[in-house]
Amino acid sequence: MDAYFSYSNNAAGRDKIFRLIQYTSKFAAWHAMQHGNSDDVVKQLTNLEKAIGTSRKLFRLGRSAESMRAARRAVNLQDYILAMTLTISHTNKAMYLLIDHYVWLGRIGVLTVDQKYWNDKSSRFWLLSLILHVIRDLYALRVSTEKSLEDRHRETPNSKEGIGDMLKAILYALRRNPQASIDLIKNGCDIVIPASSLGIINTNSGVVGMCGMISSVLAAVQITCSKLKLVPN
Repeated sequence: MDAYFSYSNNAAGRDKIFRLIQYTSKFAAWHAMQHGNSDDVVKQLTNLEKAIGTSRKLFRLGRSAESMRAARRAVNLQDYILAMTLTISHTNKAMYLLIDHYVWLGRIGVLTVDQKYWNDKSSRFWLLSLILHVIRDLYALRVSTEKSLEDRHRETPNSKEGIGDMLKAILYALRRNPQASIDLIKNGCDIVIPASSLGIINTNSGVVGMCGMISSVLAAVQITCSKLKLVPN
């Protein structure tokens, strides 16, 4: 119980709790619709998802500035691939959040906002940010794979590398670098959400809800266990 209170007192931790409830509600609404539940049940679950989604937009106010600071830090990284992917990713995330703030003002009636247009704009920035983060995750796994092959070559210098050796090196890299592996799965699941919203992939709200649930749980795991968080990120 103490661990839960400690986690929920963290702003990022609270967001992941609400995010999990949001996408669980989305999945539950789809599941209820598929199994012929009453329209009232589906409506209640849909309204819960929308209410939490709007609340999370409020909680994220000011987070765009944090992303811009992260982008400035990433510029100074020694590794040029990390510097490029993380700088552009954080910049796009900042734009996504900035537009998100604007959409929230429209939802609560402070401004007149074309919700469809600006939601699409926000989704494009978010999608690009996630794609760059996936590239960063794959790069981290590639480095781990190369190190594994180097270790194997030192142990047996005259051996030739075959497909089997490469697959073993990749599997070893996945175990050796769980931070990148978890991050890759998390970002891969998240990509489905804006890609589906933009019509890039054709899927249903059940798949979107499930992907959101998985990525929320993995993000919560990274927050709870800092050793599983990929750095720099």
